[in-house]
Amino acid sequence: MDEVIKIMKDKLVISSKEAETLQENFKNTHLEFLYNFKDNLTYLPCGRRYTDEVKEFALTLYLYSPKAYKYVRSIIPPPNPSLIRKWSTSIKCDPEFIEEVFTSLSNQIDASPINKDCCLVINAMGIRKQTLWNPKKVQYSGFVDLGNEIPNVQCDKLASEALVFLLVGTRSHCKCPIGYFLMNKISAKDQAVLVSKSLEKAAKAGLKVWSVTAD
Repeated sequence: MDEVIKIMKDKLVISSKEAETLQENFKNTHLEFLYNFKDNLTYLPCGRRYTDEVKEFALTLYLYSPKAYKYVRSIIPPPNPSLIRKWSTSIKCDPEFIEEVFTSLSNQIDASPINKDCCLVINAMGIRKQTLWNPKKVQYSGFVDLGNEIPNVQCDKLASEALVFLLVGTRSHCKCPIGYFLMNKISAKDQAVLVSKSLEKAAKAGLKVWSVTAD
């Protein structure tokens, strides 16, 4: 695996910093990885099981570069990318500010103080008006949804835009969405409330927002 990571770094598939992170991650899990790989050889892909260490390594590599993950899968059989996406969907990601993201960013600040300086970017992206059945909630999705941030919002209209809030590092390469809202036009007053709440949540997580950018 050290050779594989070195090749990916030489081919510029991943950066030197990402390569160091992966090597350090792998050093702590290489025996677990090999034992798990050996056990899974006797099963079909649909019957394979993965330890928490292997899952963490696979998630880390796939997060850094899906292209690098595809290259590793040509040599050894880690979890299928569709399985990784399935694991990721366990995170609560309804239209609102995502608390798990702020927790993760706060942990990154503890690891490296330069991650605390960032900028807030706001952008509305057009989406197709449609309703989709959500089997988990047993209801239709696709309507205007501002979460719990703004009460008494009319929710019987189909959403035509997604208002996305993004934090971008000023001294690091961090770029992370912190929340989104489904809307069909939004007043300046409601948008100001959402901006204020995003800044408050960022401050509580230890982040320092230097600017706000919107088109």
